[in-house]
Amino acid sequence: MQRITYVNTYGERLVFGGEPPLLLRSVSGLSRPDATVVKTQGAYQDGVRFSRLQLPARVVQISFDMPPLATREAMYRERMRIERVLSAGRCARDGAIGLMIYENDAGAWIAGAVPDGAVSYGKRFQNGFVNSKLTLCCPDAYLQDRSEQTAQMRMGQSGLTLPSALPVRLGARRFRGTLVNEGTADAPVTLVLYGTGETPTVLNRTTGAQIVVSRTVSSGEQLVIHTDPRALSCEIVHTDGTTEDAFGYLDASVAVSAFLLEPGANDVEYVPSVVSRESRMEISWRSCYEGV
Repeated sequence: MQRITYVNTYGERLVFGGEPPLLLRSVSGLSRPDATVVKTQGAYQDGVRFSRLQLPARVVQISFDMPPLATREAMYRERMRIERVLSAGRCARDGAIGLMIYENDAGAWIAGAVPDGAVSYGKRFQNGFVNSKLTLCCPDAYLQDRSEQTAQMRMGQSGLTLPSALPVRLGARRFRGTLVNEGTADAPVTLVLYGTGETPTVLNRTTGAQIVVSRTVSSGEQLVIHTDPRALSCEIVHTDGTTEDAFGYLDASVAVSAFLLEPGANDVEYVPSVVSRESRMEISWRSCYEGV
C-alpha cells in the first residue's frame, strides 16, 4: 500500500492512492537525495580537504490517473478541484506552506511542500486522464515521522509503606530520561518549561548541547522553545494567555539551534535551579529521515 496526500494551507487536500478519483501510479524522490560534497583545494595541494555533505531540497514526482467519471462535466469539475487545491495562493501564505504526507506499509512521514510547476495532465481517455504528473518541492531535505513523540520530566511521587501504621509517600525525581530519535538525521525539539520562579537548565548529555534559562520564569507562565534552525523561536506565555518574544530569557552564549536529538538514544536531563513539586518540563520531537 502506498498513498501520498497533499494538504494546502487552507486544509484542502488531494489524495493519490488506490481509490478514485486519483489513482497513484508511482512516486519518486522519497529516497535519500544526492548529497553535494563540499570541498576545498589549496594551491599546489594534492587531493582536497573535505568540508561537509550538503543535501539539496527534495523533489517528489507523482504519477497518477484520473479514472473515467460519469460525465464530461464531472471530469472538468474534478480537474478544477485539483487546480484549486494546488493554486499558488492556497499553497503558500504568510510564511506557511502546504504539507505532503507519504504512507506505506511501514509507516507515515511528512514534509512541507509546494507544487513545482503546473500539473501535466496525461492523455484523455473517455471522461478521465491517464498518466498525469505532479511535482512537489520540499524545501527541507528531511522527512519527519507523522506522529510526534512527547516526554515529560517532573517531580513525581512513589508510594512506600514503612513497618508502621502510617503510610508514607516519598517524592521521586524524574528529571532525566532517554529520548530516542529513530531516524537517520538530527531531530529538532520543542521544549515547554513550566514556570515555578526558577531558572532551569536542559542538558543533552549525549551531544553536550544545553539550554540555559538565565531569567526567572514566574509561576503560571510557560517558556516555549523551538530549536529547529529553520524556525527558531522562544516565547513566554503569560498567565492571561498573551505571548511575547523571550530570547532574552536565555543565556546568549549558548546556541539554541544546537539542541537536537541525534539518531539513536539521547540522555536528556532537566536541572531546575530549585527543586519543587511543580518543577516540570515537556519535550516533543519527530524523528527525522534522509529517505524512506
